[in-house]
Amino acid sequence: MLRVSVSSLDKYAAYLQEEEYPLALLLADLRGLTPKTPAMERGHAFAKAMESAAGPCEDLMIAEGHAFAFTCNAEIEAWPRRELKAKKDYGGIIVSARCDRLHGNVIADDKTTSHFDADGCEKYTSKKAWRYYLDIFGAQEFVWHIWETREIDPDGTPGVSHAWEVFAHHVIRNYRYPELEAECRDFALEYKQFAEQNVP
Repeated sequence: MLRVSVSSLDKYAAYLQEEEYPLALLLADLRGLTPKTPAMERGHAFAKAMESAAGPCEDLMIAEGHAFAFTCNAEIEAWPRRELKAKKDYGGIIVSARCDRLHGNVIADDKTTSHFDADGCEKYTSKKAWRYYLDIFGAQEFVWHIWETREIDPDGTPGVSHAWEVFAHHVIRNYRYPELEAECRDFALEYKQFAEQNVP
């Protein structure tokens, strides 16, 4: 039985859409051979810091050697279910997902970026990930929390190698639609055929 993560399906989708994403790089990414970029390390540390956060974003949060100082006016929902894992069999291929936060029929996901373009929301809404999250978790609404950051001086904070000002917060909402489950199944099966031929 083939198993794949939602993030791998997103990488495959990017390969199909972007001419500058060659097959060799996709295969390296799928096999976990590509080193983490600084942006990926920042995002992973931020996700860790957010696991126990709730309420107004006023304090300094630290995780994995990264400090995040919030200067934007935002609040983190005090949802009880965080970092929840689930999977679904789409017909010989099991897709696994891990959401940042889940409350009822709503999933929330946090992303960090150095620049947010309000006209470029398609960067997020075009992804396969939110569709699979909604289908796998049986949810109705997916909320992107986009946190704009810029690097600042760690200023000697113990255990901190990188510090970031979180200066803006943006929200994007996506919703379940009738064809969503069928589209997820079809794309998973397309990936299954590709993986059987290209990914040992």
